[in-house]
Amino acid sequence: MQAHKPLRVPIFAVSDNSDFSFNSSYPIYAPETGQLLGVFSAASDLSFFHKFMTELEIGKTGRVFIVERNGLLVGDSTKNLPFVKIQKDGKTILQRLKATDSRDRLIQLASTYLSNKFNRLENGLEQIQTTLQLEFWEGSDRHFLEVVPYRDDLGLDWLIVFVVPESDFMFKVQDNIYWTVFLCGMTLILSIGLGILVARWISQPILRLSLASDALAQGIWQVPVQADSAIAEIKALSQSFNQMSAQVQQSFDRVEVALKESQEKYKVLYQILPIGISITDKEGRIIESNIISERFLGIPNSVQSTCQQSEINPNIISPDGSPMPIEEYACVKALRSQSSVYDVEMGIVCVDGILRWFSVSATPIHLAQYGVVLVLVDISDRKRAEAQLRENEARFQKISDTSPEAIYILISHVDGSTNFEYASKASEELLGVSVEYLKSRTNIRYELFHPDDLVGYERAMADSLKTLQPFCHEWRIITPQGQIKWLKSQACPEQRDNGDIAWYGFAIDISDRKKSEITLALAESSLRQANQELERLVNLDGLTQIANRRCFNERIVHEWQRLHREQQPLSLLMFDVDYFKRYNDHYGHQMGDTCLVKIAQAVNHLMCRPADLVARYGGEEFIVILPNTDLDGAIAVADRIHIEIQNLQIPHQYSDVSDVVSVSLGIACDIPNIERSPYVLINQSDQALYYAKQKGRNQSVIFAE
Repeated sequence: MQAHKPLRVPIFAVSDNSDFSFNSSYPIYAPETGQLLGVFSAASDLSFFHKFMTELEIGKTGRVFIVERNGLLVGDSTKNLPFVKIQKDGKTILQRLKATDSRDRLIQLASTYLSNKFNRLENGLEQIQTTLQLEFWEGSDRHFLEVVPYRDDLGLDWLIVFVVPESDFMFKVQDNIYWTVFLCGMTLILSIGLGILVARWISQPILRLSLASDALAQGIWQVPVQADSAIAEIKALSQSFNQMSAQVQQSFDRVEVALKESQEKYKVLYQILPIGISITDKEGRIIESNIISERFLGIPNSVQSTCQQSEINPNIISPDGSPMPIEEYACVKALRSQSSVYDVEMGIVCVDGILRWFSVSATPIHLAQYGVVLVLVDISDRKRAEAQLRENEARFQKISDTSPEAIYILISHVDGSTNFEYASKASEELLGVSVEYLKSRTNIRYELFHPDDLVGYERAMADSLKTLQPFCHEWRIITPQGQIKWLKSQACPEQRDNGDIAWYGFAIDISDRKKSEITLALAESSLRQANQELERLVNLDGLTQIANRRCFNERIVHEWQRLHREQQPLSLLMFDVDYFKRYNDHYGHQMGDTCLVKIAQAVNHLMCRPADLVARYGGEEFIVILPNTDLDGAIAVADRIHIEIQNLQIPHQYSDVSDVVSVSLGIACDIPNIERSPYVLINQSDQALYYAKQKGRNQSVIFAE
């Protein structure tokens, strides 16, 4: 009633210590007035709840139990109650059991597993917010576990746990296996028996079909198959066979007609093909030639002598320019070996007196009256192109041998290895190894390249390989003679038909240029360091070694503009030493300088952020820039400055406010506006410093308009 909402009372022992109970209460109010009319309350004993759970069957030996988040049992599906009666001080009291103390071994094992799994982590069982499916082992026995969280609006928060041994499932599986094996065996025996009967029933009609098929294969068309079988399928098959036999005979007649047509087509193609074709008999005499063959070789005496003569014919030329031996003729090779011979190159002085080059192939014809068929393809144009190519290669070799640049062809194979396919003579002087050694080695970069440059070279090669864009890179090598050289190379990649990538390029020695570049870089570095030191000295106060006023003026403008863009606060702290003139007059200017240095360094050490700046503003005056700092933060820094200077304990007997050196400090804070000058904020901090002195020094004052 006090909470004005439904509530559930945690599980409690009833007054006579005979059972535990849990209770839910719901207040009832008058709809019009809201006056409390009464409370509806419902209670249930754990014994009753436990009786309900014992009627649940979870497999053969499975268990279900309910626990609270603290691990106490609410109920389970065994006959054991979730509590025990104990004697204490002569009285019988009830004590609830933890699930890990259950008298049922399976529940005890499952609870212990959950406890070990979750209680090691923060919040223990409170972590379980969704249904979990787990498993655990006891020795060689596996158990399956499912945990289901249950909550209601009245605060009920239980875990319902189901645990089932794997053996419960396997018992039914094994039973099913035995029945399956038995039924399969019976099925196999019945199938074999039926197969034998069916085979005997249909074998006779099929035998008749086989005999008719043999006759059909021998060209005997008049052997019909009786179509009177009692089996409808065999009968249909016999009818189909008879129809097929008639159709085959008709097809054979059509084939004969088509063959005659093909022969006519062959004669046409034989004559119009743009290659020479000749046919010989068994002795090598040419008995037939097409028009092209006759145009080159004549009809057909010269060709007959080509295959038949026993002496070398000076008009038949080998690729090397000498007369070709007779045993090298394509027709002779094919006749002797009774196998096909392809692409024998030979030059023949034709009937018009012109030397032409042919690629000759010969294939035996396995018919009684024939020898081989010769095919002659005119390759004169190709031979002239090859001669021109050899001439160009020789010209290129002369240029390559005299060029100071190392010209090369580098191959990257599909397996990732590389080797040089070609390298000019200049490569020997550049790399310190012979061309033969260079071409014989795989992945020679690991031998010659500087280890510090190897990764960069391989990355550049990989980029060129991926995009097929030109390769351009500079790197160092170490020659076998111990020289370190800088190389520059440019190459164009090209993918070959086998998947390899070939780079066609050149390499030059740029060691002298690199030395000049290194010397220039060192000079530039020295100059840059000198400029940086000069910049530091220009912005540094010579006495205190903190930022000077010039540095402060540049930084305040920069931070003002930056914080205007970000619309963040900027705070300034301006302070000076109290009664510093008296300090100088009585302790001397040297002690005064030492005092300023200690104060400057102490305040500078207080600054924690890179953007914070402490600068000497003039004389004994200092100023602090605090970007991204609001007024509260500025006040906190000001307090630390007072404490730090106080801790220095610099004696000042002539100060009216303290026995040690102290400072007066003015604080100003604002969000920068680009329409106002940052010097407005400086003046505000200066005015605040003035008020601090007016109010008695050794204190901080915040500027207020």
